Amino acid sequence: MTAPEKKVQAQHSSPVAACVAGICFLYGLSLGAITIDEIFRLGWFPTELEKQVQRNINGLASSDQKEREKALKALETSPGFVLVPSLIRELESEQEGRRVSSARLLTNRTREYLNGNLLGYAPDAPPEQRKQAIQKLWDWWTMVKEDY
Repeated sequence: MTAPEKKVQAQHSSPVAACVAGICFLYGLSLGAITIDEIFRLGWFPTELEKQVQRNINGLASSDQKEREKALKALETSPGFVLVPSLIRELESEQEGRRVSSARLLTNRTREYLNGNLLGYAPDAPPEQRKQAIQKLWDWWTMVKEDY
């Protein structure tokens, strides 16, 4: 094959190679984003069940008593593998009422494992103390989540 023929051949395969490289790059980025989301528990890619649990958690703050009762009942029967991490995330809320509700639900859901102790977490504690307790809860969750 002569030099001009090789150049023509390279020009024809170039767009395909660029397309494949672009797809590989995007795939790598998506895997990286998913991994970061998992490691840092950011909740970027919630499942439908996680969205449902979050709606129910938000329902606890409703001004409508029936809606709060409905949300509480749904949360009490939600699967632990989705509910527990969602409640741990809620412990970081700026609103003390949300932290109190989440701590109460988490205490009930983890009674079997933690005997009602949230590893030093108190909804009204200073932010740094809450942060340390929340990290202990995440460490605990990492160890036991397969049991849920």
